[in-house]
Amino acid sequence: TMPKERKEWDESITKESLLGSIRNIDDFDHEFFEISPREAANMDPRHRLLLEESWKALEDAGFGSESATEEKVGVFIGAEDGDYQSIVGNESGLTSNHNAIMAARISYFLNLTGPNMTINTACSSGLVAVHEACQSLRLNECTTALAAGINLFTTPVSYISMKKAGMLSPEGKCYAFDQRANGMVPAEAVAVVVLKKLSSAQKDRNNIYGIVCGSGINYDGRTNGITAPSGHAQTM
Repeated sequence: TMPKERKEWDESITKESLLGSIRNIDDFDHEFFEISPREAANMDPRHRLLLEESWKALEDAGFGSESATEEKVGVFIGAEDGDYQSIVGNESGLTSNHNAIMAARISYFLNLTGPNMTINTACSSGLVAVHEACQSLRLNECTTALAAGINLFTTPVSYISMKKAGMLSPEGKCYAFDQRANGMVPAEAVAVVVLKKLSSAQKDRNNIYGIVCGSGINYDGRTNGITAPSGHAQTM
């Protein structure tokens, strides 16, 4: 269920909601990231979380604020449109809730000069961000890449829309690639990975948690609905 601190959610919706959620999304060390209290309060929580998780990911990979500027680091963020603007209204500045700034803010804070973009391909945004990051590494546009995916429900609007469209599982379970599939369970998350060419990571003795062996992008063409996948297209 949704955290109690999301007071803008209607109580009846909150009780019925089946979804994964992130607690305490308002917690943020604005002084560390050199952001004023007012700007931090009006800033989309996704911006704040990405700053925190990107710093943690780079730190785990052995990067400091100085060493990060010595390489050409790209930032690729997968995210759909946010809804925090409807909460803060006219109090927010131009950059506080802009999707492009979500990625740019990371490069700005860390003084990174590689490619920088926020990608919205709906549910696949995070995976497409990883693909684009890998492509950028292959083309030598950057030597290191941050790839991330993030999703938050700061208002009930998206949840209600998915419910009306019949996209949500009444059982609260996802049966992926299963004939029992009857919908999805939405969830909040923020994930950031640091990507490098394997040879470079081995040479630099970075922590290696996995290897991307391949990736690709496709659209499913015409199906029985614009949100419905095509099994045929996805197996090709």
